[in-house]
Order: sequence, then structure tokens, then C-alpha cells
Amino acid sequence: MSGLYEIIQKIKTRPGVYIGKPAINDLFMFLVGYKTARRELGIELSQEEKEFQREFQHWLQKRFEVRTVNSWANIIRFYTHDEKEAFDYFFKLLDEFLQRDKSSEREELSLTKSNNHSDSLDQSKLEEEALCDSDSLKMADTNLQKAGSRE
Repeated sequence: MSGLYEIIQKIKTRPGVYIGKPAINDLFMFLVGYKTARRELGIELSQEEKEFQREFQHWLQKRFEVRTVNSWANIIRFYTHDEKEAFDYFFKLLDEFLQRDKSSEREELSLTKSNNHSDSLDQSKLEEEALCDSDSLKMADTNLQKAGSRE
């Protein structure tokens, strides 16, 4: 059985075979039917299907800065002129959605490296401050001893 993204790509290239015409609402209903069929057949969703079901709607709302109970298809349709344009726009948005993981991984790696470098700098600074504090304590102790011996 093909995975969700493979089926979506097949729909993109030949919408007439799968959904009749290139229309965002027809695509949406197909994907709802796909999810329902898997559930009814007792076929567990793959990780990518779970990710799409859980995160695409939320990501899209953040992307367009909207809060709504409307489906992702209706959100996309709102920002386009017709069903065909919305259908085409869905694939652009899907690519962005899939790329966000790669961007996030690069950002996390960069942040980790930066934090590690920053941590080592912080550690060096703390050690330096501790040495300075230690030297200050020794000097203060010596001064106290000198002051005590003068009395």
C-alpha cells in the first residue's frame, strides 16, 4: 500500500483518476475517506499520516495567522480564487510543511552547537570568576592578617 504522501503525489499528477477534477474540497474529502477507510479496516496510520493529520491544520493556521474551526481545505480556499487554484496551492503549502522539519532540524543543530559553544564559554567565564574570587579572598585574608599584626 502506498503511503499518504505517495498517494497525494499521484493525485497531483493525475487528479482525474483519483478525485475527478483538481479541486481542493474533492482532495480534502478523498483524504478524509482515506483516513476513515484505514481506521475501518483496522490499518494503523503510518508516522507520516499521523504527522499530517495532527500537524498540518495547526501549521497552516500559524502560517496564515488565523484561528478557525474551518478545515485546512477551507483555509486554503479562502486565500485563492477558485477550487483549481486552491488545489495547486495545497501542493506548494504541503512542500513548505514538509520542509519545515528539515529547517527545524538545521536550526536545532545550529542552536545545539551554539549552546555548546556558549556553555563552554560560560564555564570558562565561571572558572575565571572563581579564580578571581579566590585571589580576592586570599588578598583580603592577607590584608586582615597584616591589620591584625599591627594591633
